[in-house]
Amino acid sequence: MAISEEIKYRPDDLGSNVLHDKIVNAICERAKASKRQMDKFMKQWNQADDSMRAYIHEREIDKKRKHNKEYKGEVEFVTLEVPYSYATIMTAHTYYSSVLLGRSPLWQFSARHGETMDSVQAVEAVMDYQQMVGGHKPPLYHWLYDLAKYSLAVGGVYWEKEEKTVSKTVEKPKTFMGWPLGGTEKVKVSEVVAGFAGNKLYNIRPYDFLPDPRVPLWKFQEGEFCGRVTSESFACILSYEQANPGTYINLEHLKRMSQENRGARQDEASTRTIGPVKPGEENIPGMGFFNLKEMYIKLIPKIWKLGDGNRVEIWKFLVAEDKLIIQACPLGLYHNMFPYFLGEGNFGSDEFAKFGMIEIMRPLTDILTWLINSHFYNVRRVLNNQLIFDPSRLAMKDLTKSGQRLIRLKPQAYGTDPRLAVHQLTHMDVTRTHLQDAQYVEGMIHKVTAVMENVMGLQATGGRKSATEARQSYNQSITRLKTPVEYNSELAFTPLARMMLSNTQQLLDIERKYAIAGNTLDMARSFINVDGQNIAGEYDFVSVDGAMPIDRLAQATFWKELLLQMARLPNSYAEWDINGMIAYTMKMQGERNIDRFRIKVGSPEYLERQAAAGNLVQVGGGQGGGGQAGARGQPRGTGPAGGAV
Repeated sequence: MAISEEIKYRPDDLGSNVLHDKIVNAICERAKASKRQMDKFMKQWNQADDSMRAYIHEREIDKKRKHNKEYKGEVEFVTLEVPYSYATIMTAHTYYSSVLLGRSPLWQFSARHGETMDSVQAVEAVMDYQQMVGGHKPPLYHWLYDLAKYSLAVGGVYWEKEEKTVSKTVEKPKTFMGWPLGGTEKVKVSEVVAGFAGNKLYNIRPYDFLPDPRVPLWKFQEGEFCGRVTSESFACILSYEQANPGTYINLEHLKRMSQENRGARQDEASTRTIGPVKPGEENIPGMGFFNLKEMYIKLIPKIWKLGDGNRVEIWKFLVAEDKLIIQACPLGLYHNMFPYFLGEGNFGSDEFAKFGMIEIMRPLTDILTWLINSHFYNVRRVLNNQLIFDPSRLAMKDLTKSGQRLIRLKPQAYGTDPRLAVHQLTHMDVTRTHLQDAQYVEGMIHKVTAVMENVMGLQATGGRKSATEARQSYNQSITRLKTPVEYNSELAFTPLARMMLSNTQQLLDIERKYAIAGNTLDMARSFINVDGQNIAGEYDFVSVDGAMPIDRLAQATFWKELLLQMARLPNSYAEWDINGMIAYTMKMQGERNIDRFRIKVGSPEYLERQAAAGNLVQVGGGQGGGGQAGARGQPRGTGPAGGAV
């Protein structure tokens, strides 16, 4: 019996929905168990979101101050949170992205069982095409941002074979049963155009991830299930079904589902609202969005009554609104892994989830915030001119009005000393050392996180430092930062590259030419023919070593110094292509069209014919057109006054 028939939903026949409802319940129970474990870390993730937005919960006094500023024009100090966490996290994110995403090509492979170099080039060429056309880098930038902020980053991979339906209106001759009637008519013509075919990546919020809570997150592939919470529009579901018939089931019942629980999604544990507007806020026509649970489960089909198989298989289920199964099928991919990749920003073999950089910095940033706010508050108190006055001698309205310069005495105080009617309190600035203390706290944050000032691109304080000292400080800082990079290269990028390559070997069914990857400095790119045969085999992802990518300017400076040294050695011209090395150095510095300055040297026969025709003269002089051209001819008239060059 077909899978779609076994779990076909029949609302009018409750007895036939036992298997369907049992599977829905099994999926929802697993999601709840995962959610209970993930909820334990929601607080720290919410605090990380607040820290990155420099957000603190507004107190009543701050609300009153803000109200006075907006409606009365009275500018008063409002409590703020110093966004030091934002600066630190963005610096770490910059380092992570520069190291992990700065390679060319991004996906580099090596042969495992003696595959040829041409096969390695073919693999890297097709993977580089998928990275550029499939847009791998933007999701990976967001993935690394989550890694720095939450200490947990999750993403997914899927195979996409795009087909675009292009419709247009054209004029065609009118006909009847094949006979022309004269004149033209406008008709709509639709054409299906093949698009991108390859792997695509997407991001998953930690709030939406549903791993097996019985194993640590870094071992989620060893769990019994894994999934995510997401939402999808009915139009996208229907469009994918039209392009890939048989992907979904029970779609006719999905159309009839109520609009009440459909639409936007509000995560109760998160401080952020995601998705479109809430249902009821806007009356948007159409089928709207459905809340979906995507779940991959390792199961034995015979036990689940989904077939006769007795071996463990990975199945994919998609449940809409916790009620209706719209997809149930074996994974069917050779890599046989959950199609997710996960990274962590810290270490601990037995911990379910790791603490993040923001959680470590929070006590220090709280102290820093208090030091800054208390200092500003004290300054504001001094500037507010706290006065003691005799209300029987002074007009109180004159004292309370902002910007008032004249204070009137009451009639009964005429003739008395005004200094006896009012007295200003003197204040001692006990917070004047807070800014110095703030610098000390900043130094502690740098030591804890290893994100030093020179890594942030700032000049380090503490007096002048030699170039050697600055370089050593920078290298020691990035040495601590490179360890998480190397760890996540093995934890996330290696299995991701393995899954993408396996998908390509299994699902790529077209043969075409691809540009050889990593040939970015050459204008004339080389190409290689790629099909299923020359990418077959076993290949290993070349892990990232955690070091910063080579500085192009420093590399070009090295080449220039090398060329100056080689110019002093005449024998080097016989062993090395000096002109080619000069062109390479110029392209490294950004000059893309260096070949326009190259002198084109003709063959001796061509030069003799041009000289005989009077078009070339000898280098160093010559008259008329009969002069013999030298080894390198020049056109006539290019020198001063049109003479010889």
